[in-house]
Amino acid sequence: KKKKKSSGSRSRVSLSDLVKDGDRVVMQYLGKNYFGRVKVTVDNRGDDNPGDGSGMRCQEQNRYVCILDENSAPSSPSSSKQQIEYTSLSSWALSVTRRIFPERQAIDGWKAVKLAETNETMEHIREKFTQSQTNPNLATAANQAQH
Repeated sequence: KKKKKSSGSRSRVSLSDLVKDGDRVVMQYLGKNYFGRVKVTVDNRGDDNPGDGSGMRCQEQNRYVCILDENSAPSSPSSSKQQIEYTSLSSWALSVTRRIFPERQAIDGWKAVKLAETNETMEHIREKFTQSQTNPNLATAANQAQH
């Protein structure tokens, strides 16, 4: 049997550690911007599952995160069309990609999706977060250099 490679501390970082409710994410594809909005739900019931069964769970806080596709939003409040919720960056990015290339099988959402406010990829934001957790002095120096 082949031994599975460990992704190190990267796998311990969840999207829910990096975003807050209402943050906008963007995927630029073939010259067009596709936007999504982060939805964070806090479940204080102590269950292991969110109320609707969707979203990514942050173990420590019972926070559930999903991406709402702004391109699938209902046209009016009375519309019966429901906004689509994606439970991962990659599932949302793949949905965007399949609008143009329906045969596409996979995409790395961490590399393809950016936080709209900073225009940084989620992969870069995750790396900075991981560094700040492993070396707090490095994170403090980087923050001071930015200001």
